[in-house]
Amino acid sequence: MRTLLAIAACCSIFMAHAIEKDCKCYQFQSSRSKKFGQFKSPMFPRPYPLAISCMLYVFVADQGEIVRLQFEHFELKPRIHG
Repeated sequence: MRTLLAIAACCSIFMAHAIEKDCKCYQFQSSRSKKFGQFKSPMFPRPYPLAISCMLYVFVADQGEIVRLQFEHFELKPRIHG
């Protein structure tokens, strides 16, 4: 099962192993100089590699900040049963 996870939370990068053993983890840390940015799945706009079964995005904000995600394009493949 392919899983794409976007999580806005203050948590450790080691959380990836709690979700799936081979989960790839990408952490975005708040900085004083840059308060916005973009993130993409690997190889976007082409489909992500078949070898990836799990991706975990972690967004860490400073105290008093709020992480806001705005998706301009979001697409999931249909689930294949079998």
